[in-house]
This record gives sequence, C-alpha cells and structure tokens, in this order.
Amino acid sequence: WEDIVKIEDKSLQKALRNMEPTLLAKALHGAELVVKDKILSNISDRMKEMITEEASLMGEPRKKDVIAAREEVAKPLREANEAEELLFIEEEE
Repeated sequence: WEDIVKIEDKSLQKALRNMEPTLLAKALHGAELVVKDKILSNISDRMKEMITEEASLMGEPRKKDVIAAREEVAKPLREANEAEELLFIEEEE
C-alpha cells in the first residue's frame, strides 16, 4: 500500500481504472496524504466525485474494513508487479 507512491502514473491509472468508488473511498480513509494524493491524481474527476460522495455517506469505517479495502486495492497492483507489467519511478542516485 505504501509503495503506491513509487508506481509510475500510467501503470497506476491502468490498475485503478476498474476499481469501485466505494472500495477506494474506504481504502483512502485515514490514508497518508502522499498516498491519497497519488491515487486521486491518477483517477478521473468523475471517479473523484464518486469517491468524495461515498466517503461522505459511509461514516466512520472500521479499521479492519479499511485494511481489507487497502488489500483489495493493492492486490491487482501486486499481480501486475509479479507479471512485470507495473512500472516504478526510477530513483535518481
């Protein structure tokens, strides 16, 4: 989950494209700002609006539900990484 900020934008956009707004809203609840910004900057404005609406309607999710949602978001990213389809930002030395 924390490594999301290291993923190249195009790879992340592809992985996030089919995510449910409800799932993302729950996963982003209480997330670190850098992770939240990275995800929100790689989804459509329409999806952002749906996530904002979902977040306002869902109230305070349980911590275990937030963790489960983050796992659901991370799962396709892990699978893409294992298939070597995920590109990471190269760190300059």
